Amino acid sequence: MAGWRHATLCAALIAVLGAPAATADVGRSATVTPYRAGYVATTLDPDVGTIYTRVSGTWKVPAVTCGRGDAGAVSRVWVGIGGYTTDLVIRAGTASNCDRSGRPSYAAWFDFGSTPDPQPAVRQTVAPGDTITATVNIVTQHLVRFELENHTRHWSFHRDAPHRVVDVSSAEWLVSAPSDCSSSGCSQPPLANFHLVRMSKLTAIGNGYTGNLFDGYWTVTPLRLVPPHSAGKAGAKPGPVANDGNSFGISWIPVATAV
Repeated sequence: MAGWRHATLCAALIAVLGAPAATADVGRSATVTPYRAGYVATTLDPDVGTIYTRVSGTWKVPAVTCGRGDAGAVSRVWVGIGGYTTDLVIRAGTASNCDRSGRPSYAAWFDFGSTPDPQPAVRQTVAPGDTITATVNIVTQHLVRFELENHTRHWSFHRDAPHRVVDVSSAEWLVSAPSDCSSSGCSQPPLANFHLVRMSKLTAIGNGYTGNLFDGYWTVTPLRLVPPHSAGKAGAKPGPVANDGNSFGISWIPVATAV
């Protein structure tokens, strides 16, 4: 991992910042985004920077409610590296969607964030209530490892994939309803009613240091999902982080309170 300059960056960061703080500032007002809700870790000092090489989290697949008119609604729970300020994100997680017939649909997936629909999907069975651990690991500058484990159904999946360009400036633990883009433009699908999902066992490696949401080596920002042109569309918001920095919840917000 010499190419990531871990030792040099860690030494520089410790020299500038000192020892890790006991907590991070995650109680401030959430940043509003059109597609995502949860928490993102970025650099604490722009002059030093942070290179994230691993992120992991665990959750129970939320049961989605699909009513009349919810066909095509999506909700995806995932962990990822990059993509906070760019479109270059690598991520893995689960989907609790409403299919084109308006029925609940569940899957596990991974992708590079370059397409509106995560590809390829993981073929193993996923059901509401299953406990999932997802991990994204940058093995080298040219290789990413995606890992998913279903603790309930006792299956595991991993895929090594080559990459050329990747953003390593952030780590995320999120729920999203990504935009659907084509040559004619982008549209925002409705966020499926996933009710509540709690993410736990949160870890990230930045500049070779392993931490969680209360890590003093990086800045942690809460994100609230308020869809563009929100009339008729729901949103989502993160709850407070547990005292140990290892877990938090994300709640679906009905249309009336999305903004």
